[in-house]
Amino acid sequence: VGTSRYESYRTECGPMSNSKDPNPLKATNCIRISSGFDDSSQQYKREQHLRGVPRPEKEKKTPPKIKSAKQAPRNGTPASFLDSDEELSQRLTQMSLNALNAKIDAFTDDVPLDAQTTELSLLQQEQHVEEETDSSELFSTDWVPSSTTTSSTFVHTRTSPFRKCSSSGEVDECVRICRNLSAEAQRDNEVLWNLQAQHERTRGAIKRATAEKEREEARARRVDLTFEMHFDNILRKLVQSVKPLPSLTTLLQKQLAQNAEGIPCTAKNKELLPLQDEDRQEISIALEGADQRELLADKWGITLRRSDMRTLRPLTWLNDEVINFYISMVSERSKLPGLPSVYNFNSFFMEKLRPQGPKAVLRWTRKSGNLFQKYAYIVIPCNVNKSHWTVAIVDVKRKRVEYYDSLYPGGRDMLEKVLDWVELEWTTKAPEDPFDRTEWTIKPALDTEPHQNNSCDCGIFTCITTSWRVQEKELRFTQADMEYFRKRAVLEIINTTLL
Repeated sequence: VGTSRYESYRTECGPMSNSKDPNPLKATNCIRISSGFDDSSQQYKREQHLRGVPRPEKEKKTPPKIKSAKQAPRNGTPASFLDSDEELSQRLTQMSLNALNAKIDAFTDDVPLDAQTTELSLLQQEQHVEEETDSSELFSTDWVPSSTTTSSTFVHTRTSPFRKCSSSGEVDECVRICRNLSAEAQRDNEVLWNLQAQHERTRGAIKRATAEKEREEARARRVDLTFEMHFDNILRKLVQSVKPLPSLTTLLQKQLAQNAEGIPCTAKNKELLPLQDEDRQEISIALEGADQRELLADKWGITLRRSDMRTLRPLTWLNDEVINFYISMVSERSKLPGLPSVYNFNSFFMEKLRPQGPKAVLRWTRKSGNLFQKYAYIVIPCNVNKSHWTVAIVDVKRKRVEYYDSLYPGGRDMLEKVLDWVELEWTTKAPEDPFDRTEWTIKPALDTEPHQNNSCDCGIFTCITTSWRVQEKELRFTQADMEYFRKRAVLEIINTTLL
């Protein structure tokens, strides 16, 4: 036992005595003398242990406070064998260098370790771009550590872009260069983001300028149209002062009688005939009567009472009964000879088509036959979000789906839904004639079409637009004509016919 301890201490601490006597007691003396122990009790305890005498139990003592590295025991080794503060600092520095070199080795194998390895990857990319820079002292694409030499020996190869750091100064320089490159990359990204933002702002400015130009052109066209409309009104008043015209009520009653014989209206400028005193009296009775439940019109399964007719007063929203009744009159008038045939749905068709799809409304036309062979136009009034009236019209002859909105341009989502229904209806009613969707076009609402200037005339705009469009007339009316069209609609609904 003594010899093994003697050899272990001799290997770690070097030769402690010139005596080569393998006597355990002498080896113990050599250990004691070389270690600096002079306490006789320590010598006595070791001699007793070597003679086989059992060691008494040790008392538990509180370990002394460590004041310096020389006083700190390490694995039972005496304090004299510990490193000094300077040696400990050198050891820690070498450990840091070894750790950094290990990370560089891992980096060369494409294994990202941490933020420092990421910074080194930036240096690698920079080195490939600038191979002839002055930074070759720290980073070289031609030098890597050899596996058969020490950490300070290098061999010439082309497998690694770095060489290992051999001092703390090189470590600091490496980190500094990495941080500088990261900062430059961040600045380049900021410049790129600023350029992209500037590009988006330029595109937005061009788009706004284009839209403003289109609005100016539309405004100029509306001004010209308004002037023409006022000029026509003045001419009509002059003609009426020379040769009085019959009242609109008289013309409607005459047309109702002619509908049974299939004779269309032949009056000139029938779309904007002026109102007479007789007409104003009829309108006042219909709107200002006392009984709100009085029935004023009942046809096509739609009943209109005075409470419904009162929605035709100025600055009032039209309800769905008035819209559906007026669109039905448009469809009824198309049965006269010389006019394009029209098929109309009510306002609930689009309310079901839009959220549920075309299959949900396929049964609505099961008794109507092939609509695309019997009719020239299919009219679909739309109540958008139950707060705004628009209309979609399917022009079968031109294979086009049109959308008219007096407040907002656009409406492509509505048109796509209608076109989906057209495709399903076509393939269901005419399977022998394949439907080619590419032949169909869509026309969204435009700014150049008649436009309302308030939030309550969308309903009357929808009615008049539908009436004029299916007659293939130019939409030459404006916001100033809406009060007249409201009063005229009262007379047309009472007589259940259109001119």
